[in-house]
Amino acid sequence: MIKTTKNQKFYNTLLGFFIKKGNKHKAKKIIDKTFLILQKKTKKPLSLLIGVLFFRLRTVVEVKKIKTGKRINFIPFIIGPKRRIFLSIKWLKQAIKEDKRKVSFSEKLATEILNIFYNKPCISLTLKKENTYQAFSNRSNIYYRW
Repeated sequence: MIKTTKNQKFYNTLLGFFIKKGNKHKAKKIIDKTFLILQKKTKKPLSLLIGVLFFRLRTVVEVKKIKTGKRINFIPFIIGPKRRIFLSIKWLKQAIKEDKRKVSFSEKLATEILNIFYNKPCISLTLKKENTYQAFSNRSNIYYRW
């Protein structure tokens, strides 16, 4: 179904993130149904949808809490590619959990990915912007990293 190995890697990572209680078949069914809905609505190939999804949600920095003495400082860290993928899927999953509509999980996921694809306002992009804003506002704490 997915031709390039890079997109296959993203697909497998996405699949692994949605597995619950070892039920891989159910997670695969949900993700395949989601991408089927997306392909019908956008008429774009699956590889393009996955590429745009991870391109729009990628980030370069992450803010971590570090305690120094009695103070807690928020310090921005540069993150690697695996952590970037993890954070983008985490934000996607968090956005789906915050969606309180009474529709199936795959429809919520499809709606969120469509909003990301068309660059419309959505929860996961908001989470990414919050992360970037927090890193930018705490850039003066960078020297606490070491």
